[in-house]
Amino acid sequence: MDRTTAMANTPYSADNPMPLEESIPFRVAVAANLNAGIWQRQHARRYGLTITDWRVLMLLVTRPGLSAREVSEYIAVDKMSITRSVRRLLARKYIKVAMNSRDRRRLELSVRPAGAAIYDEVVGFLLQHQAQLLQDFSVTERLMLTELLGKLVVALRRIASDPDAS
Repeated sequence: MDRTTAMANTPYSADNPMPLEESIPFRVAVAANLNAGIWQRQHARRYGLTITDWRVLMLLVTRPGLSAREVSEYIAVDKMSITRSVRRLLARKYIKVAMNSRDRRRLELSVRPAGAAIYDEVVGFLLQHQAQLLQDFSVTERLMLTELLGKLVVALRRIASDPDAS
């Protein structure tokens, strides 16, 4: 029996708690929180961007023309947080909004030159940070991590979209 199966069959309780090191969702959340904290310390004050603002900007650089709803779905952040982020980015003239020519109800977001300049400046820091994160990983482990995180996101999206998921 593998370790995952053994964990699933163990009757954990407050008297016999599951070790946090064995909880994938807990460890992913801690990693995300640590990463966001590093962002806040290193970049938020300098650029006046929240971590959500940066994620929206980064997404729009790579996928221009998304609606706010699509941004929300893609980065899995609630619509209200994305709306606030979009408002901040619009106010700073980092992004622009345009009406879709075929569907006038659809508003598309894209990056303006000022937003692209911020992206160009920050992406170098992002690459340095990523290199620091992965410095103890072999090339094979880096590729495996990328693949496994991709699979994890696919599984989480599937679970999140299942109305019967508990």
